[in-house]
Amino acid sequence: MISRGLVSLDQVQSSVEQQNVLLAEGKIIKIGQVLIRQGLVTLSDVIIASGFTAGAEDTVLALVDSGDLPRNEVLPIIENWKRERQDHSLYDILSERNVIDKETLHEKISKCIDH
Repeated sequence: MISRGLVSLDQVQSSVEQQNVLLAEGKIIKIGQVLIRQGLVTLSDVIIASGFTAGAEDTVLALVDSGDLPRNEVLPIIENWKRERQDHSLYDILSERNVIDKETLHEKISKCIDH
């Protein structure tokens, strides 16, 4: 999100500090959730940015495991993305390959982020 100009390094550092305060209170909150709570980004911003991260693979595999995405189509796409295309969003690639439409994918990912 920093590279896209959505937040500054100082804002992320402040959010990490807030995340640590919450952790000390026994609350485990993802950094994206902290940024949203602080009004710095939207859920959509977090979803889009997360598509470029290694965590995208985990999220997509969780959707495969839940039956929301077809394993036989998704696994080769993930492998190709890991080898050649990490400068692209894994979520966008799934949409481009017609595995799932972007709106439905964002809806399913938002449920993962919220929990």
